[in-house]
Amino acid sequence: MLKKASSTLWVITALPLLCLITIFVPALNPVVVSINGVNSNVAFMELFYNMDGIYPAVNKIAGAPFVTYYMPFGVVVFLAVLVANLLAFIMKVSGKEKGAAKVANIAAWCNLVAGVGFIVFYVIASSKLPDCTIAFNAGAVVYAVVGLLCVLLTFKHRKQVEAEDTRAKYLKTIFTKSQKREAIIFYGMVGPFYLLACIVTLYPFMWGFIMSFTNYTGYNDPEGSGFSSYMRCIQDPQTWTSFVTTLEISIFYVPVGLVLGVALAMLLNTNIKGSGFFRTVYYFPSIIPAIATGLMWRMLFAQNNGAINVMLGWFGVEPFNWLGYSGCRYALYIMLAWGSAGGILTYLSALKGISNELYESAMIDGATAGKRFWSITLPMISSTLFYNLVTGLINAWQVYQQPVFLAGATMLTVPFQPNYTFVVQIYQQIFTNQRFGFGLAMVWVLFVASMITNRVVFWTGNFWVFNENEARNEVKKKKVKKQKAVVAGN
Repeated sequence: MLKKASSTLWVITALPLLCLITIFVPALNPVVVSINGVNSNVAFMELFYNMDGIYPAVNKIAGAPFVTYYMPFGVVVFLAVLVANLLAFIMKVSGKEKGAAKVANIAAWCNLVAGVGFIVFYVIASSKLPDCTIAFNAGAVVYAVVGLLCVLLTFKHRKQVEAEDTRAKYLKTIFTKSQKREAIIFYGMVGPFYLLACIVTLYPFMWGFIMSFTNYTGYNDPEGSGFSSYMRCIQDPQTWTSFVTTLEISIFYVPVGLVLGVALAMLLNTNIKGSGFFRTVYYFPSIIPAIATGLMWRMLFAQNNGAINVMLGWFGVEPFNWLGYSGCRYALYIMLAWGSAGGILTYLSALKGISNELYESAMIDGATAGKRFWSITLPMISSTLFYNLVTGLINAWQVYQQPVFLAGATMLTVPFQPNYTFVVQIYQQIFTNQRFGFGLAMVWVLFVASMITNRVVFWTGNFWVFNENEARNEVKKKKVKKQKAVVAGN
């Protein structure tokens, strides 16, 4: 079994085991349901053993038998799914790839059926118990999503095995002992990095997702709150205002960064003296720490003795309050534009890679400078434009330090409303108001919004990004079609 198919099987077997976390977090436990604050499992035991002393009020609730008699079956299904996932994982670790794949396929479908079953149960229970409290938790949704993802991955794993199993015997004859030794040394050296990445990145990632379904404040024991934090994100007007502010800043920041980067790179691509000095000067803003940048621009924008207002005074313009409510957005735009040309070196390297023969041929054909730029330069640097567009969008969603340091000298300074971005709102909710659940839910909303925008960019890239390898393949296909047409004509 080759590495690609094996890595997919690792995901199929290990991903459902993460659902073990749901046992310890009430908000994510798919089999925990409460009726008026009483755990239905306890109520079931009372009914089963005719116990009527601990929570007798539960037995008198209309519809409670439906919940109490269903829950043991839910517990059994939950445990069966975990056992199946654990068995598949053990078989994968022991090297039994084919057996692990078969068990993982069954476990994936069990996860999907269990998750959907829990969701249907909650819907029915809510209709049967209109006057009672049903703790609808995210565990059912997590189980259904994990199950669906694993089912899709099992199909992908089958295709990978079918495509790679035929090459496995041949590849075994290629790898020599020295190559295997080099592979072991390589993975041994990069292994600590991946381990550290899991500890530093993956664990906080999962912890933040789980805590977004709780009422955690940093001092209390987390209690499940379901989707209340996410619903609050939708209903909170301040969150929507900060989201719109971030969009407005992104609409300015990203295009300006692309245009300035390309323009400066084209200027530096000419044969001028001291081009190395100018490259350093233009790239310098990208390496200055954000704190120093913010404090520097705060001094430049000062109303009384700031350098910008002093220079405007030379032309008879009265001092403008750049850091006030009405002028802070313009100050932020200027500050972002000053540091937005960080991709200038990537544009310059892309321009250096364009063959002069293309420009010479275009000049012979009578193409103007604008035509050469539109038909040659832009298509040839489109992949670099695409890369800087994606990174620019990611940075635009995370604008935080610039508006904060324009407003004050500390990280807890609250900017004026025109500069109050989405990340500022997240920081204020988590570190100032101690609303970890609400703040982490906003983090995941920001993550989804960033993923959607970048996915749209990747989709549009199919229409305007030029790929030289794809172009060569298209030429080869056309030649093959012409040869077939000639053969068919003869």
